[in-house]
Amino acid sequence: MTDVTWKTLDLINEATQFLASREIENPRLETELLLAAALGIRRIDLYLQFERILQAGEVETFRAHVRQRLNGCPVQYITGEAGFRLLDLEVTPAVLIPRPETELLVEHALPLAEQGATTALDLCCGSGAIAISLATEATSLHVTGSDLSSEAIRVARRNRDRHDLNQRLHLVCGDLFAPLG
Repeated sequence: MTDVTWKTLDLINEATQFLASREIENPRLETELLLAAALGIRRIDLYLQFERILQAGEVETFRAHVRQRLNGCPVQYITGEAGFRLLDLEVTPAVLIPRPETELLVEHALPLAEQGATTALDLCCGSGAIAISLATEATSLHVTGSDLSSEAIRVARRNRDRHDLNQRLHLVCGDLFAPLG
């Protein structure tokens, strides 16, 4: 049996066609996201490495990611990351993947901070996307995020720490308003 040697661009092209044939929406984008995750690099860095010859282990990791995707796992759970507004956030199956529509909520809340609001509450905060966006974009706000799931709070804490918001974003675990005293 002959081992196939893959260059980055060749694997991207082949996998894009494969995902398209399986009716995956945005096959090129998803291929790039999955390959970047498999290689441990940023997606943009793929473009600088089109001629790079991939190691067998890297190709196998990528193939495992593709199999997960074909089994219906969202690309964000496979890569462990989701974009939300200006942020890259960690996501796991313990939290919902932040939706683009939710970004509108942040857009509507930001003017309140400009008008003098000093606190914000994100109930059922999940990954912390809303709370972290508000704390990042409205530096006058002190934000509290609350979630019933202790695993969701752990994800939100890692995201809070990643964005250096320990001083202005407080996270609590409990049922709705109960942990707020």
